[in-house]
Amino acid sequence: MNVLSAGIDDIATETRTAEGWSFFVLPSDVAMEFEHRTKEIAKRHGIPSFHGKKFKVAQANAYREFLLLIRATLASHRPGVATTVLMTPEWKSQYVPFARSLAAQVMKLGGATSPRLQEIVQRLVAPVWLLQRITSSFADSEVQIAIDADEVTREFDDSAEVIRGISVRAAQFLAIAYKGYRQAKFPSAPLLRSPRDIAVLPHKKSGMVQAADTLGNFSNAVLFTKLGDDSKTRQCKARLFQEAFAGCLSDVDYTSLAVRVGDDLRLLTDGALTLTLTCEDEA
Repeated sequence: MNVLSAGIDDIATETRTAEGWSFFVLPSDVAMEFEHRTKEIAKRHGIPSFHGKKFKVAQANAYREFLLLIRATLASHRPGVATTVLMTPEWKSQYVPFARSLAAQVMKLGGATSPRLQEIVQRLVAPVWLLQRITSSFADSEVQIAIDADEVTREFDDSAEVIRGISVRAAQFLAIAYKGYRQAKFPSAPLLRSPRDIAVLPHKKSGMVQAADTLGNFSNAVLFTKLGDDSKTRQCKARLFQEAFAGCLSDVDYTSLAVRVGDDLRLLTDGALTLTLTCEDEA
């Protein structure tokens, strides 16, 4: 059975008119080498980690090398996924409350009464379920998840409630929600063997999360620049992304996907805009 590692980070446009998540998935043994290479590149270029919002044009060479590492790794190993999902406000207003409501039901059935514990699980369940949709063709696999969620990162490992004499952590409820949704909706998605396979951790501690973040942020920059944004930083991000992933995206008419609205954009797609990189080994 394949063991996969998944990095997840949230993404959004300028004023959050479109929001969603970015996903980066690799075989776990490949992910370990990827983590090592990510740290090595960051150290060599003198930056603490790769973070799209903190990008500076002077760091272009470091980010170019990191993006090329992502491409080379995707191209030479299977299975793998690099996907970003931006939700329209309409879809977000349906999907996120739906996920939160089902998570609350799971916790109520499990005897949880802590509002903060419930909020932590509800905050994480929507992207974890969306991961199942994205990896629904990866039968006979199991997954280990790393996710950066600023609002709950510091509390996730310590959050617990004593239920019928047993201390139950947020990870256990999230794992139950994952397994139940998989059974009902995506039975071919990877298994989640244990609550220990879910890690909520600071961005800088996971190269997989840094890859998800950078892919989401830089692909957003491409969308903005294609719609006329002339920001020097966004132009640089877009150029780096397009150079690194030339041939990995099918031809896209960006003007059919979104329109500029002031300093932000409005999606023209129904539900969500999903971009997936498909990189082939050029050797």
